[in-house]
Amino acid sequence: MNPNPSASHRTLVYRECAPSGFLLDYLLTSMHALVITRADAASGYGHLRRTLALAQHLRKQQGFQVQTLLIGDEEALQNCREQGGQAVFFPSWELKWAVRRELLADLIHQCYPTTTPQLVIFDHYDFSDTYWARSLFTDLFPDSIFFGLDIYRHRSGTERPERKAYRPVKFQWIVNSLHAPFGRSHSRHRGTRLFFGTDYLILPPEISQTPRWQPADDAPVVVYLHGRTPRAIHRLVSALADAGFSEHRFRIFTNHSELLSQYINPRVAITELVPQDEFLATFTKSCFGITSAGFSLYELAYLGVPLVIVPVSVAEFGSAEKFVQQGCGELVSVHGRGFKSRLRAALDRISDRTTRSQFSERGRKLIDDQGLLRVAALIEQAAREASSSPPPL
Repeated sequence: MNPNPSASHRTLVYRECAPSGFLLDYLLTSMHALVITRADAASGYGHLRRTLALAQHLRKQQGFQVQTLLIGDEEALQNCREQGGQAVFFPSWELKWAVRRELLADLIHQCYPTTTPQLVIFDHYDFSDTYWARSLFTDLFPDSIFFGLDIYRHRSGTERPERKAYRPVKFQWIVNSLHAPFGRSHSRHRGTRLFFGTDYLILPPEISQTPRWQPADDAPVVVYLHGRTPRAIHRLVSALADAGFSEHRFRIFTNHSELLSQYINPRVAITELVPQDEFLATFTKSCFGITSAGFSLYELAYLGVPLVIVPVSVAEFGSAEKFVQQGCGELVSVHGRGFKSRLRAALDRISDRTTRSQFSERGRKLIDDQGLLRVAALIEQAAREASSSPPPL
């Protein structure tokens, strides 16, 4: 990856007619794209795996010049290196707005000292001008096309980005596969093309090497709730350690090490998180899984794992409810009274072998491995539009 390509590669050729043939290939080869990703313990590292897969695909298949900007923590940077990705690292997410703004602007100008990317692809975070105190990205990239991946949160599929009170960055394209309704919708925001649904889900490439789930009655139940919700994790683990769940054995993944000593129970094995491929393979050898409604929910559904879904934040309830409406799992809220009895009822239902097989089959039908190609095709369309008009003088 070359952040400062030669002048010959920075120059785009424009024609009054629509590009075609060799000219189109040249335009796409010369297309500069900047991918901005947030990945840390709070937001999860699935977003990093997704955007690294997307960037690598664009470089190999579409001929883009792609630069990745990672906003996250040290673990995210290490994950990026382990997966062969290259990224400019911005570790200053928690700084004050004004300082953060200046540092990020400096870093981007270093990456693009003489060239503005024609395409800026944002992943996962709600990059709004309000959050950054005043306009940032529209000032940095006034002539770029903005392409968003899972930018906006939705609850129960009833909200649209345009109803938000803050001023979002003006996206020309938005693809929402998480925290969004299943199926597609059109944006009411003029000039924005909005695509919804799990058919645009970008799965990490290593998941295709993971064996699918097979029915097993004597295997442990594998559990994972993401690390930013310690209260929910404590409540769930304390319930599972209760004698009322004695017919099951549990394998629990957590990054909260204090749980390892708090719950000593021969039926409950609590371990630190393991590499992603081992993590997913452990679920495929389970009786069934218990998980929150983050990115892992969709990976496990693709692998056919029958699931009890425990949403741990308001943002997760919308996708969890839609997921359950498709007949792919059981939903149990950790909030409010009666959690233990609701969990008991859900485990009783999913313990039925026929029910688990139905959940497994429906999950596999809901998600395929073509999401990367579909998103890349939309990005190529955006690139064609960016290349079809000359830059301002």
